[in-house]
Amino acid sequence: MQRILALKESNQLNKYHQQKYMSDNVNAIEEYISSLVLDYSRLLKMV
Repeated sequence: MQRILALKESNQLNKYHQQKYMSDNVNAIEEYISSLVLDYSRLLKMV
């Protein structure tokens, strides 16, 4: 019984870390895209 509870707990921790990793990735991608958009708009102003 104790082992089952330990497995369940580690499974939930793994899920949490996966979700955190995914959201960190999404944030990084959003930052990258917004910086690209900024660069592009600066280029357009130069022309």
